[in-house]
Amino acid sequence: MLSLDAARDFNGHIVNADSMQLYRDMDIGTAKLSHSARQGIPHHQIDVIDPSSEASVARYKLSAQTCIKHIHALNSIPFLVGGSGLYVSSVVHNLQFPPTDGRVRKLLEDEADKSGIGVLHDRLLKLHPGFTVSRGNRRRIIRALEVAYITGRSPNPVLPLQNRANNFIVINLICDKGTLDIRLQKRVESFYDNGLIDEVRLLQEKYVLGRTAAKAIGYKQAIMYLAGEISCADAKDSTLQETIRLANKQIKWFRRYSGQHIVDTTDMSVAYEQIRSILNKSFRIS
Repeated sequence: MLSLDAARDFNGHIVNADSMQLYRDMDIGTAKLSHSARQGIPHHQIDVIDPSSEASVARYKLSAQTCIKHIHALNSIPFLVGGSGLYVSSVVHNLQFPPTDGRVRKLLEDEADKSGIGVLHDRLLKLHPGFTVSRGNRRRIIRALEVAYITGRSPNPVLPLQNRANNFIVINLICDKGTLDIRLQKRVESFYDNGLIDEVRLLQEKYVLGRTAAKAIGYKQAIMYLAGEISCADAKDSTLQETIRLANKQIKWFRRYSGQHIVDTTDMSVAYEQIRSILNKSFRIS
């Protein structure tokens, strides 16, 4: 794995930036590395919240920044690895987030349960006609209304992608579409072959899953399969299609970063030599 190779060769620690790997006991469907597979390299921001809770990018940013300061204090190098575009950007670009209000959030959640998220979506667009969000994206609609009510301002985020904080070296890993499609298909197949259905069954026995955990790619489909709503074949196909859509979204997100190093990973050994060269030059290692 490229991040492990880099951390091993450059005295590094891995700081996870995949929002779903923050959750405990959600291992198979998030492709979380086992402890043995981590090769003794310290990993941070993994297994830090229960699946019954909701991850917060604002909380993640503060926690990840604390980890990075700690790693620097050890004279080691933090490797931010992922994943979730907004989570990466929150740290790399030091994004500032509007405040939260649990009381307002609860009122909006209750209204969505009672009247449907479409009602809140319509209200949001009346307040801020330029705001774009899918009508079914409950979490983002509620958060946008919460921000609008608390601040009186538009909930549209301003992402200063031209400015990087803390001298980050950004390496964007790409590959051709054919290679990506094959890798994604193998990834999804491995989820089900390695016991995703059983993992979800155990999660349901142990936790009352929060909205995010229950809607995670693969987990949502496994829950539907266990409820008898879809076949296993349909669960696999739906997981693959959602994985492809997520990958395309990530590609578009990270394409916007300025000053990035683009590395083609079609051949992993060649890719790592390019990464090693980038890091050697950046750290002025001969």
